[in-house]
Amino acid sequence: MEPPSSRTRLVVAESNLRGFRGLTVDAFGSLLRGGPSQLPNALRKIVGEREENRNTRSLEDLWRDTFRKYLRANPFLAFREVHRKTIQDFFKTLGISKDVDGCIDAVLDEYRSSSAYPEVSAVLRDLEQQVPVAVVSNMDTTALLGA
Repeated sequence: MEPPSSRTRLVVAESNLRGFRGLTVDAFGSLLRGGPSQLPNALRKIVGEREENRNTRSLEDLWRDTFRKYLRANPFLAFREVHRKTIQDFFKTLGISKDVDGCIDAVLDEYRSSSAYPEVSAVLRDLEQQVPVAVVSNMDTTALLGA
Protein backbone atom coordinates (compact mmCIF):
# COMPACT_ATOMS: atom_id res chain seq x y z
CA MET A 1 0.00 0.00 0.00
CA GLU A 2 1.32 3.44 -0.92
CA PRO A 3 1.55 6.12 1.76
CA PRO A 4 -1.15 8.79 1.56
CA SER A 5 -0.39 11.82 -0.58
CA SER A 6 0.17 15.20 1.02
CA ARG A 7 -3.40 16.17 0.07
CA THR A 8 -4.96 13.19 1.84
CA ARG A 9 -6.70 14.13 5.06
CA LEU A 10 -7.23 10.54 6.17
CA VAL A 11 -4.49 8.20 7.30
CA VAL A 12 -5.27 4.61 6.36
CA ALA A 13 -3.42 1.57 7.65
CA GLU A 14 -3.78 -1.70 5.77
CA SER A 15 -4.77 -3.53 8.96
CA ASN A 16 -7.73 -1.16 9.39
CA LEU A 17 -9.18 -1.88 5.97
CA ARG A 18 -10.20 -5.53 6.41
CA GLY A 19 -13.87 -5.84 5.55
CA PHE A 20 -14.49 -2.14 5.02
CA ARG A 21 -15.30 -0.14 1.94
CA GLY A 22 -15.63 3.57 2.06
CA LEU A 23 -15.69 6.87 0.29
CA THR A 24 -14.50 10.15 1.72
CA VAL A 25 -15.46 13.55 0.40
CA ASP A 26 -14.83 17.05 1.63
CA ALA A 27 -18.01 18.92 2.55
CA PHE A 28 -17.42 22.25 0.81
CA GLY A 29 -16.98 22.00 -2.92
CA SER A 30 -18.11 18.37 -3.02
CA LEU A 31 -21.36 18.39 -1.05
CA LEU A 32 -21.92 22.05 -0.19
CA ARG A 33 -21.73 25.23 -2.22
CA GLY A 34 -19.37 27.99 -1.17
CA GLY A 35 -17.13 27.55 1.83
CA PRO A 36 -13.53 28.36 2.54
CA SER A 37 -12.30 28.00 -1.03
CA GLN A 38 -13.94 31.39 -1.64
CA LEU A 39 -13.10 34.64 0.12
CA PRO A 40 -15.93 35.05 2.66
CA ASN A 41 -18.15 38.10 2.14
CA ALA A 42 -17.55 39.20 5.74
CA LEU A 43 -13.83 39.57 4.94
CA ARG A 44 -14.43 40.93 1.45
CA LYS A 45 -16.35 43.80 3.04
CA ILE A 46 -13.49 44.60 5.44
CA VAL A 47 -10.90 44.47 2.66
CA GLY A 48 -13.16 46.53 0.39
CA GLU A 49 -13.35 49.27 3.02
CA ARG A 50 -9.56 49.49 3.18
CA GLU A 51 -8.21 48.28 -0.14
CA GLU A 52 -10.20 49.81 -3.00
CA ASN A 53 -7.39 49.35 -5.52
CA ARG A 54 -6.73 45.63 -4.91
CA ASN A 55 -7.48 43.10 -7.60
CA THR A 56 -10.37 40.86 -6.40
CA ARG A 57 -8.83 37.79 -8.01
CA SER A 58 -5.56 38.19 -6.14
CA LEU A 59 -7.50 38.49 -2.87
CA GLU A 60 -9.28 35.22 -3.67
CA ASP A 61 -5.93 33.56 -4.36
CA LEU A 62 -4.38 34.97 -1.19
CA TRP A 63 -7.29 33.69 0.91
CA ARG A 64 -7.38 30.24 -0.72
CA ASP A 65 -3.59 29.76 -0.61
CA THR A 66 -3.38 30.83 3.04
CA PHE A 67 -6.29 28.60 4.06
CA ARG A 68 -4.81 25.59 2.27
CA LYS A 69 -1.41 26.23 3.86
CA TYR A 70 -2.90 25.74 7.33
CA LEU A 71 -4.92 22.69 6.32
CA ARG A 72 -1.77 21.06 4.92
CA ALA A 73 0.27 21.98 7.99
CA ASN A 74 -2.13 20.22 10.34
CA PRO A 75 -5.09 18.36 8.78
CA PHE A 76 -6.55 17.63 12.22
CA LEU A 77 -6.77 21.28 13.28
CA ALA A 78 -10.30 22.41 14.17
CA PHE A 79 -12.08 24.39 11.46
CA ARG A 80 -12.29 27.43 13.74
CA GLU A 81 -8.55 27.34 14.44
CA VAL A 82 -7.71 27.04 10.72
CA HIS A 83 -9.78 30.18 10.21
CA ARG A 84 -8.06 31.98 13.09
CA LYS A 85 -4.62 31.37 11.61
CA THR A 86 -5.76 32.14 8.06
CA ILE A 87 -7.50 35.39 8.98
CA GLN A 88 -4.51 36.53 11.06
CA ASP A 89 -2.15 35.95 8.11
CA PHE A 90 -4.61 37.43 5.62
CA PHE A 91 -4.98 40.62 7.67
CA LYS A 92 -1.25 40.84 8.35
CA THR A 93 -0.47 40.60 4.63
CA LEU A 94 -3.00 43.33 3.87
CA GLY A 95 -2.01 45.54 6.81
CA ILE A 96 -5.43 45.29 8.44
CA SER A 97 -5.96 45.44 12.19
CA LYS A 98 -9.34 43.99 13.11
CA ASP A 99 -10.95 41.75 15.74
CA VAL A 100 -10.10 38.26 14.48
CA ASP A 101 -12.56 36.42 16.76
CA GLY A 102 -15.41 38.61 15.55
CA CYS A 103 -14.41 37.91 11.97
CA ILE A 104 -14.28 34.16 12.59
CA ASP A 105 -17.81 34.27 14.01
CA ALA A 106 -19.04 36.26 10.99
CA VAL A 107 -17.41 33.83 8.55
CA LEU A 108 -18.79 30.73 10.31
CA ASP A 109 -22.24 32.36 10.38
CA GLU A 110 -21.90 32.85 6.64
CA TYR A 111 -21.12 29.15 6.17
CA ARG A 112 -24.32 28.25 8.05
CA SER A 113 -26.30 29.58 5.10
CA SER A 114 -24.55 27.19 2.70
CA SER A 115 -26.70 24.69 0.91
CA ALA A 116 -26.04 21.27 -0.54
CA TYR A 117 -25.92 20.79 -4.29
CA PRO A 118 -29.30 19.50 -5.56
CA GLU A 119 -28.09 15.95 -6.27
CA VAL A 120 -26.37 15.38 -2.90
CA SER A 121 -29.41 14.13 -1.00
CA ALA A 122 -30.29 11.47 -3.59
CA VAL A 123 -26.68 10.32 -3.94
CA LEU A 124 -26.26 9.95 -0.16
CA ARG A 125 -29.54 7.99 0.05
CA ASP A 126 -28.32 5.63 -2.69
CA LEU A 127 -24.94 5.20 -1.00
CA GLU A 128 -26.54 4.43 2.37
CA GLN A 129 -28.22 1.39 0.82
CA GLN A 130 -24.84 -0.07 -0.17
CA VAL A 131 -22.30 1.12 2.42
CA PRO A 132 -22.32 2.55 5.94
CA VAL A 133 -22.25 6.35 5.90
CA ALA A 134 -20.57 8.55 8.49
CA VAL A 135 -19.90 12.26 8.57
CA VAL A 136 -16.48 13.22 9.86
CA SER A 137 -15.50 16.85 9.82
CA ASN A 138 -13.37 19.49 11.48
CA MET A 139 -16.18 21.96 10.77
CA ASP A 140 -18.80 23.19 13.20
CA THR A 141 -21.27 20.29 13.27
CA THR A 142 -24.42 22.46 13.42
CA ALA A 143 -23.40 24.33 10.26
CA LEU A 144 -22.58 21.12 8.40
CA LEU A 145 -25.73 19.23 9.36
CA GLY A 146 -27.95 22.27 8.74
CA ALA A 147 -26.72 22.49 5.16
